Amino acid sequence: MNVLCLSRYSLQAANTRYRVGQYVDKLRCQCPDVSIDYVPAYSDAHLFELYRNGRPTLWVGATMLGAMLKRFIDLTLRDFDRYDAIIATADLIPWLPFVMESRAYRSKPGVVIDLDDARWTTYSRMPVLRHKYSRVLASARHVIAGNHQIARHALQYNTHVTVIPTVVDADNYRPKEHYEFNDDGRANIGWIGTPVTAQHLLSHSAALRSLALRRKFVLNCIGAGAGFQIPGVDVCSTPWSAKTESEVLRSLDIGIMPLPDDAIARGKSGLKLIQYLAAGLPAVASAVGANCDIIVDNVSGLLSHSIDEFAIKLEMLLADRDLRISLGTAGRKVAVERFSLQSQSEKFASVLMGS
Repeated sequence: MNVLCLSRYSLQAANTRYRVGQYVDKLRCQCPDVSIDYVPAYSDAHLFELYRNGRPTLWVGATMLGAMLKRFIDLTLRDFDRYDAIIATADLIPWLPFVMESRAYRSKPGVVIDLDDARWTTYSRMPVLRHKYSRVLASARHVIAGNHQIARHALQYNTHVTVIPTVVDADNYRPKEHYEFNDDGRANIGWIGTPVTAQHLLSHSAALRSLALRRKFVLNCIGAGAGFQIPGVDVCSTPWSAKTESEVLRSLDIGIMPLPDDAIARGKSGLKLIQYLAAGLPAVASAVGANCDIIVDNVSGLLSHSIDEFAIKLEMLLADRDLRISLGTAGRKVAVERFSLQSQSEKFASVLMGS
């Protein structure tokens, strides 16, 4: 079986690595005769520059233009019919009209679209691209939605929609065994993401500052970028590494996932929250989008509906060891049963192979 993956980024990007990447790798382990061609639109240099600055720069914009031209030429010349399956993340040529990529959808295998974000919202304000995602979704052989919010949108255009959440390999995450704080009594509160998504953490900076006046804790920001700070909060910036990711998470006491309540955030698939649960961490998350599907409030985690409530829920965890144990244990069970590679890989393989 020959599979073509037309992703936006290489496996260095979390959405490629945790979505298509690990699912296809699992499939390849089960079926050694599966071969896959990864063809990212953007280079790793483009991705690292975006992460380094936390926002697009002129250089990033220039490389985007080159990447889009290269992808268009590739789609024009590539023989799609020699593949048994084609899967694309979001769309085939970012920021260009649907007609530029339409040829691939008419190929013999068709195109499976994997969507883990509400990406159509970024095009909705652009007249030329306003209807692009409706055409992408309608033309896809199948749509894999990262959560139910995305699925509801996709079902407006395509009846072949399957919800497959973003997952982690549960075998790579050893759950916590001890829920006591350090000898000095300071809690190790953690957040994991990128310099781009660090804005979500900043949106709840007021809650963290107010809590820092009453409780001792260090905020360990994994992947937010060197020099990331929140005034009034003791922040430790930890570089992200695929090799150490799971062990760093396990060393935390609490995981947090604050989000603003907007269209983009409601389309998020909750990866960092799933990672916390897999590591056995008690977690506090904004009651936005997929977060409400992942945890049950006061059972497998804590949900907050406002910035003030976020601080209250976080303080509850800081004050109650038994609650941390209860939520951490229940969260790990949820991660293994519903949000693990082991629990979802067969469904992915079935969609990809068209069975």
